[in-house]
Amino acid sequence: MLMAGFAKGCGMTRHTCIIIFIASFIFLAFPQFIFGEGTPSNPEATRAKRLARPDEPKPAEAIAQTPPPPTAEERARIEELIKQLGDEDFAKREAAEKALIDFGDKALLQVEKAKAESSDPEIRHRCDNASFMLKWHISYDLSQKLGNIRPLFDHPHEYNNERNLMERRVAEMEGDDALAFASRLLEATYSRELFAVDRDLFPYVARHGLKAFELVRQWKNPMKVYLFIRGHMDVQNDLELDKAILDYLSKLEYANRQRYMDLLGSMQEDQKKLMPIYLLALDSNIQDVRDWAVYSVSGIMYCDFGYDPKSTVEAQRVAIGEMKKWWEENKNKPEQELIRHAAICDVNSTGKRIWAIRKLAQAKDASLNEQLHKYLDEKEMGLGWCTVNTLFVLGDNIGVEKCRAALKSGNEKEISGMLPCCPDILKDKSLQDQLVEAFKDSSLAASVRGDLFSPIEKNRRPELLSTLEGIVNDKMGDIGLRGNALSHIYEINAEEGEKLAVGVLDDKDDNWNVHCSAIGVMIKVGGKRHLGKVAPYLDSDNEILRYNALIAVYLLAAGDASICDVGFEEFAEKEQAYIAHAKELAKKAMENDGGDENSPSTK
Repeated sequence: MLMAGFAKGCGMTRHTCIIIFIASFIFLAFPQFIFGEGTPSNPEATRAKRLARPDEPKPAEAIAQTPPPPTAEERARIEELIKQLGDEDFAKREAAEKALIDFGDKALLQVEKAKAESSDPEIRHRCDNASFMLKWHISYDLSQKLGNIRPLFDHPHEYNNERNLMERRVAEMEGDDALAFASRLLEATYSRELFAVDRDLFPYVARHGLKAFELVRQWKNPMKVYLFIRGHMDVQNDLELDKAILDYLSKLEYANRQRYMDLLGSMQEDQKKLMPIYLLALDSNIQDVRDWAVYSVSGIMYCDFGYDPKSTVEAQRVAIGEMKKWWEENKNKPEQELIRHAAICDVNSTGKRIWAIRKLAQAKDASLNEQLHKYLDEKEMGLGWCTVNTLFVLGDNIGVEKCRAALKSGNEKEISGMLPCCPDILKDKSLQDQLVEAFKDSSLAASVRGDLFSPIEKNRRPELLSTLEGIVNDKMGDIGLRGNALSHIYEINAEEGEKLAVGVLDDKDDNWNVHCSAIGVMIKVGGKRHLGKVAPYLDSDNEILRYNALIAVYLLAAGDASICDVGFEEFAEKEQAYIAHAKELAKKAMENDGGDENSPSTK
């Protein structure tokens, strides 16, 4: 029932919901494998596989500005300096090495060539040193201050503590050369050239503002730029830097831009510090950037002034104008005042008003109780029922009778709207009694869209066991509801849930959606005794069912949760190999021969 209601409310297919349900169970049941602690079957192989995966988004175009190659005149000068490295005069050799290092990246190729091909040991030695300095962006003057740091890079694991001390010294230094070196160190830790860098380096680099950003964006990696922005959040009043960050964002292709914007949105505790970037993005000519900015700004002020991504650009501009104007006038107000404004603002979207109204309940803020009464009969998105629940929490019991009347009416639409929105008010004992009695009518329970069980106290749920069994056994009923009912039965009575799931799997003519739920129950049961029921579905005509059966076989036959790292797309690409290996695992397990470490998911 939960799945069907969720699918209907979110506009998703039931197929999508089934994948989410199975993935959510695995996430909750086996978090140690999701977060990288290895697997029972082959932890080292799994770790190697995880490290080999690209874990950071990449822009579609090279945003970094690759330095231009040296001109003919510069190449001649570099060759001359390389020859001077072998001069008999020590001062000239030193001056030549310093000049080569000052040339920067342009000199690197010729220096590397001389290092490999020169017959003069002195030239090879000095080219080797210059090459190291050029690769790590260490200026000659900086190298004099730092001393001999080469061993810290040639043998990083042996000198890790010493390198961290050196990095802290760099973070205390001023000058462009120290900034360039620190930026290069940060890049190295994300490209895994180095094990780690001292955390003091990031805020050190970030506080250099636009100058540092131009270095960081050359890393060609949005994840690292995101981390730079984390450091930048404490650098206030730098409009040019904010513009540069937004420009960088706008040049990413759509998919990577979305991932990058999601990363910024995940920084919940620091959202206000990102407001300057969001306000600039409100004026973007790119629709998804503008939508993201509105979503972020309205998340801070709890009000979107009716902005609709599907409306005309002119209408969007009007809403954005109102948003910016209101923020400028009210940005210094306490958060609770922003919430109060959003809760009763008529031009605010319904979703944002619901959010603000729920915030009033959390804060036990009853100052708007009378004004909220105007929403009691609103149907859109459950606004009326959310208001009823908030008023109840704030001491206004007007909603108790309203809930009682809805349950008594048996109106499935009213009850479907009430259930997810009134978790607090439905804890009332008299309403609990009424809920249980109402849902003993299996026809009503089968018609309600939403999570039937969340508002019902756990100790009362067993009273509905026969209702749920009737829903599962009704092969003409809603398939999402039947699958949900099966999962709920297992939670109430594991033995009965297991028995019903086995019956569902035995009935090959039943719907694949319900089969997936039955496989989910088998995963919860654990052990190998039902492998013979699950394994045949590896040959199902439905690819989602095959995928769920694959996960179950890996977990049940070998305890191999490395399969949890495999997404549906990867499964589709390597399906034959995965299915073949799963069948082999199942066969060996049923023959009591144990599992196998040669899983495609760990290769």
